[in-house]
Amino acid sequence: MLLSGNVLDYGISDLGNNDLADFRLLATGGSMKPLFDSVSSEVAASMTLEGDSVSSYPGSFAAPWNALRAKGSIGPVPVIEPVESHTIGYWKNHPEAWPVSSLTLCGDLLSQSQLIDVLKSPSRKDKTLIMAKQLIAAMLNEAGGNACPTIVDAENWLCTHGGIGASRRDWDGGETLKDTLDAFNNGGSCS
Repeated sequence: MLLSGNVLDYGISDLGNNDLADFRLLATGGSMKPLFDSVSSEVAASMTLEGDSVSSYPGSFAAPWNALRAKGSIGPVPVIEPVESHTIGYWKNHPEAWPVSSLTLCGDLLSQSQLIDVLKSPSRKDKTLIMAKQLIAAMLNEAGGNACPTIVDAENWLCTHGGIGASRRDWDGGETLKDTLDAFNNGGSCS
């Protein structure tokens, strides 16, 4: 056996004849395990599952793969350097730079065009809209590799105060959260 381990995380993308799968593994055994011991025993694996016609991969590794072949690569989990944090103005004018194409806010999945509409809309002193703009920028910065724990509290504030565009005129405890996100989005710390 070349490598055995526990799957820590995985993703699947269905692309018709070729499905892509990537995994993050904790190597526990096999002849290749010593190659990964110096990198905390975490291994990244990516595979293309190829079928003779349309891929029959059903999304479960417990199900048979039928006539699929797999090829791919394995190596240390890549280190992704965080990108520079950007402001609301940057994100609304550079959709090609977005690290994701949608975000979930208050349980609603919003597309990039919907998010850009929020970023471009006039705030009109609506505190939920002001918070949503900072929150969207912060979430995009986080998706680019910059962590900000305040995002969770800011989203909770937004959701409990009616969501985006609820026409709130007072901050009711949210101004400090908004200011922290603003500093983070302008390249500062998130504390």
